[in-house]
Amino acid sequence: MKTRNENSPVPRIPEIEQAVLAAIIRSDGAWYELTIAEGVSATSFYEPFHRRVFEAIETISRNGGKADLVTLCQFMPNDTVAIAELEGSISTAVNFPQWLRHLREIEAARIVRDGALRFIERAALLPQEGTPSCVIGEMSLAVHNAKNTIQGLSCRSLREIGMDYACAVAEGNVDCATVPWFAPGTEADSLIRHLPGRMYTLCAKTGCGKTALAAGAVMHQLKKGLAVAYFCTETDSEGILARITSQFCGIPHHIVSRKFPDLDRIKTFAATMREIAEMYNNQLFIRGVESKTATADGIAAEAKRIREQTGRLDVIVVDYLQDLRPPPWMVKNTRNDQTTYAVDRIHETLTDCRAAGIVLVQLNREGMKTAGLPGLQHIKDCSTIEQKSHAVLFLHREENGKVTQFYSRKVRDQDPFLIELTWNGVGYDSQPRFNSEGL
Repeated sequence: MKTRNENSPVPRIPEIEQAVLAAIIRSDGAWYELTIAEGVSATSFYEPFHRRVFEAIETISRNGGKADLVTLCQFMPNDTVAIAELEGSISTAVNFPQWLRHLREIEAARIVRDGALRFIERAALLPQEGTPSCVIGEMSLAVHNAKNTIQGLSCRSLREIGMDYACAVAEGNVDCATVPWFAPGTEADSLIRHLPGRMYTLCAKTGCGKTALAAGAVMHQLKKGLAVAYFCTETDSEGILARITSQFCGIPHHIVSRKFPDLDRIKTFAATMREIAEMYNNQLFIRGVESKTATADGIAAEAKRIREQTGRLDVIVVDYLQDLRPPPWMVKNTRNDQTTYAVDRIHETLTDCRAAGIVLVQLNREGMKTAGLPGLQHIKDCSTIEQKSHAVLFLHREENGKVTQFYSRKVRDQDPFLIELTWNGVGYDSQPRFNSEGL
């Protein structure tokens, strides 16, 4: 007599699993980031050997290694022949994105199959064990999980959307969700309404203080209790932490590299950095240039890992967009195509994580030379930045000028603005919203 498993073959295509793993190995592990960003995990592989190979790639990558053929064989010395055959099983990896999609679809099919088999078993025991509604509910959950596996997101009903938002409005919690950039009670704080899932782009000429403004925003976000991930493509993690520390203590971060530093200020700076590291260890996640996450897929994978690890991720800072490396299959594409891909992936990541995004971008040559206020036409490389951003903000200071203008060129769900900011030696301050002089 055949068992139920023999009567219902498990959905699996070993060739697809093999192709995905071979492509990752051939890319020296570079495509592992995209794989994770697409929601693939060890459970996506049905064949035991393929699952073990992916777990090995995962371990190597998380430890900062390169999951190439040699490293993988050293990690799995008893499977070197099988791994070599696996690596040579494909002639090209041009269809890698399609293979990933197919892999997830097969995984979803297995989820539905397992749910259906449980449904049949439970239904046969009714009404002695359980109720019809419980059994139907379990099957519905399996279908829901399979759908999310394919779509990569959680779909809410109209009732859920309406009730959640209506409750937030009635309880006055909409403003509570706003991500701060400046100190409470200031003019700039009253103008920026940055909500979760929305991408705000910050543009400025080189040297105008984009990173300083972002670091100041991170300080206010940490003080509000938000969890922040800061990804930087040109500075190491220590450098970013130093810039954030400057915002807390008011001492320039470059004091540590001066030839004759003020020792008292150095001690204050170091003490502040230790306090930040201790107080915000579970809130602030810095990924500098040494972390090798300088790709849109790497950011997506690491953001999801942080969110799974901590249970939340409220803000993602990308410093800066145009320096992100393209995925391997896009190295021959135009720079515009590569930047478009990066913008789309970051936008998807913000939506998936329900995180507010602060994305720093550069201006093109015309924007660097313009005498007036730069605009949307001066954004470097890609028009998709403007299209996908909920707000495009600019910092502008004339050469040798003392006043910095902070203004919007595109906004959704808030009023456009143009205000002046004051440089405080380490970052930017905004004037109080109300002047109490004379009271």
